Amino acid sequence: MLNTENLNDAQRMAVMHGEGPLLVLAGPGSGKTHTIVQRIFFLLEVRKVAPEEILVLTFTKEAAVSMQKRFCEEASRVYPVNFGTFHSIFYHILQQSGISKYKQLLNEAQKRHLIYPILKKYSIQTNNRLICDKETQNLLLNAISLYKNTGNYEDIREGLPLEWKEVFSEVFRQYEGERERIRAMDFDDMVYECERLLREDQQLRTYWQNRFSHILLDEFQDINPMQYRVIKLLA
Repeated sequence: MLNTENLNDAQRMAVMHGEGPLLVLAGPGSGKTHTIVQRIFFLLEVRKVAPEEILVLTFTKEAAVSMQKRFCEEASRVYPVNFGTFHSIFYHILQQSGISKYKQLLNEAQKRHLIYPILKKYSIQTNNRLICDKETQNLLLNAISLYKNTGNYEDIREGLPLEWKEVFSEVFRQYEGERERIRAMDFDDMVYECERLLREDQQLRTYWQNRFSHILLDEFQDINPMQYRVIKLLA
């Protein structure tokens, strides 16, 4: 339950903030988790926000579970507040929005297996001028991953070796086509596909904006550009 008496002035300001964005800068051991938990109680008890409209996001499953446990220990009753990682919440949005076509989660070996025939085809077309060994597979997969997390296509393409720079767009298109064909995704796709869904479907975007009226982000400094895009769309 809400207890503002054990907060210092800065913590109290953060907990009792009104509407609109707020950035809290907090060093290690400064009571950040306690402040977030008390902020949730303030929203519930003072602002009368419905608990299911509060979304609390952090980067690791352990951190999400720890914060939820801390909240539950201090709560006077059960509140259905949403705690989770970026990936778990974004995947939940995809599933709840009817995007349930993805049936498997790709690991690194499976991704290399998926991209190898594509790279091999370009290698044959250029009389083996383009090498498609494991190192090259990882190089192209890392470029694809970086694009999905930043959305910065040109900079990523420019960072590739010249021989692959010229065909990267086609490699990406074909890789995505194969991934869709086998109905698979990886952790990057949970963010990438969620951003695309919310950006392109105004009706679904409005639904999720109304679904989460208050969003609390833990460790905001670690957010990447694509995760930030999704948060902006939700907010």
